[in-house]
Amino acid sequence: MAQVKKNTATKQPVTMIVRRTIKPGREVEYEQWVKNTTEDLKKFPGYMDITMIRPNQGGNKSKEYVLIIRFDTYEHVENWENSDVRNAWIEKAKDFTEQLSNQKVTGLEYWFPLPEIPKAAVPKRYKMAFVTLCAIYPLSLLVNYVFNLLPFHFNLFVRGFLVSVVLVLSMTYVVMPKMTSIFRGWLFPAKK
Repeated sequence: MAQVKKNTATKQPVTMIVRRTIKPGREVEYEQWVKNTTEDLKKFPGYMDITMIRPNQGGNKSKEYVLIIRFDTYEHVENWENSDVRNAWIEKAKDFTEQLSNQKVTGLEYWFPLPEIPKAAVPKRYKMAFVTLCAIYPLSLLVNYVFNLLPFHFNLFVRGFLVSVVLVLSMTYVVMPKMTSIFRGWLFPAKK
């Protein structure tokens, strides 16, 4: 999977996946660290949500904890990553961390099942299908309506291609980020 590059379009949601192996016996300390860090994280512009996957939870068979942190734009992720607040929290975590890795995904990457993302972090398929249908049905009606208003007509294959391009770009960069934000509580229910 390609990492997000600095020149990536900056107005799309970004998901950070942080995998951390904790020293044995330090798990309670780590979970308190996550809770405290999250309080500061919530104060940063663009923060959307965080999900913690514990070892042996939701298909996570390794000894790793996985944090899935979502921001609304790449700039906001960079603000967090380059902040003194985050650096202080990272310094505190070094004492109980054995191994650490970070990844960022954006756009459609998060919608496809990836081995790097635990299954519990991805919404249920029926939920994704429902939200996608709620987004694509009115959008497809609108796009076809606009194409019918044009003073010239395309043959079936050209029109099909152009409609597909408009739908995919709109869904990827505008509609699905908004729909994901609207349905966030249902797609990603809070862990108890």
